[in-house]
Amino acid sequence: MNNKKKSFGISLILISVLLLLIIPLVPVKMNRVVDLQTLNNIEEDLAIVFFGYPSCNSACPTALATLSDVYNTYSSLVRKSDLAFLFVNLIPNATLDSSKNFVNEFNKSIVVLPLTKPEMSKAQTTFGLKYSSVQDDGQLFHKGFIYLLKKENETWRIKYVYVNGVPIHDEIYNDILTLIDE
Repeated sequence: MNNKKKSFGISLILISVLLLLIIPLVPVKMNRVVDLQTLNNIEEDLAIVFFGYPSCNSACPTALATLSDVYNTYSSLVRKSDLAFLFVNLIPNATLDSSKNFVNEFNKSIVVLPLTKPEMSKAQTTFGLKYSSVQDDGQLFHKGFIYLLKKENETWRIKYVYVNGVPIHDEIYNDILTLIDE
């Protein structure tokens, strides 16, 4: 009897650990409204949004390189005019040129979305952004989450959030195709 309880306990612990490892790999689906005036100026019906900063040496380069591949794959096979690739700089008072120079290293089609201070505050709540202030070395700590948005009846909605750090090309690409078919 004691061995059965021990085995059950160990099994329960293993299942819990596996769930904790698997959950971050699953994109989060949602339908949250995004009300940012700057975003309303985007003409496309779908948008990949990434929040980062130009001197980032961790999540940003990997995410932007993969997202660039997704964007290029999509653009070559489907209508390029349906998908916007947007970057928002997390560093307050950063110049638009520094952001453009940074993202152009990955893809010249990336549009830098210059949010006002009130919009950035609203974006923190809407997107659930968590990031630190700029450190002495110019870095800041942030989650490299990726957001896939869709415009429905002139209202932007977050449809998918990719929280697993390194984006998976095929997963994001397939989700874009799914949103087109909705």
